[in-house]
Amino acid sequence: YTNGINILTDERGNYLQYSFTKNTDVSINCYNALGEKIGKTIHTTLNNQGIFPLELSASSKGFYTVELLFDGQKRVQKIIR
Repeated sequence: YTNGINILTDERGNYLQYSFTKNTDVSINCYNALGEKIGKTIHTTLNNQGIFPLELSASSKGFYTVELLFDGQKRVQKIIR
């Protein structure tokens, strides 16, 4: 994929796998099953390809929603921790 982000979950945790051809500002919000925001909004700039960890280890196991804002797009995906 080019110019995009996938949210992945495996035995190591939750993370973003990304690929961008230019510096891209990304905002990340995480919400619990009740829709309550967890922690602060993460603002970062991503470029090229790589992995960005989502630090949910302090949160209890359950369902979460991750909201990504980048390049004028909004992407929402549910994950299990």
